[in-house]
Amino acid sequence: MGNGFSDLLRRAKAGDADALTQLHGRYEGLLRGVVLRRLGPALRRRYDADDIVQSVFAEVLAALPSFEDRGEDAFRHWVSLVAERKLASKVRSCRDGAGAQRERTLGDDAPFAAGGRGPATEAGAADDDEHLHAALLALEPAQREVLLLRESTGLPFDAIAARIGAASADAARMRYARALIALRAGWARTPPA
Repeated sequence: MGNGFSDLLRRAKAGDADALTQLHGRYEGLLRGVVLRRLGPALRRRYDADDIVQSVFAEVLAALPSFEDRGEDAFRHWVSLVAERKLASKVRSCRDGAGAQRERTLGDDAPFAAGGRGPATEAGAADDDEHLHAALLALEPAQREVLLLRESTGLPFDAIAARIGAASADAARMRYARALIALRAGWARTPPA
């Protein structure tokens, strides 16, 4: 299975949409298991496990080109670590809620003290925004719609299913996952601004 995995990984790194879909299908259950095992009561009240799974997979896709193939076990371990880091970040954000409130009270005259971004970071973010916009425009309209419904409006998957005519929330979630995969592939193909 090692050679099959290496071929799948190579094709996914090259932006092959079918390979990305296969990779997602193969590891979504693993990610869901890690998230559900680690998602404590405080996080369950604030976050949806499926949203975290999709967010983790989006991070995996974004970092996929830099992943060195050392076999499927190493990939499985890496994916689990990405999930663990995401959950640790969520725990910190829950704990740091009071700190975030303090930052907001500092005002606009103290952007760096409040964790604001500097000019170079702002310029890089603007370049990324343009790159993302170009990758979004390259998507099929149905893929763009499901991404925008989820990311811009924050609609739950059952509401998205109703809007796009999907059979269920799970069907909408899968369309969203496939759209993320297509966006990742488009990001890799579209040259940065």
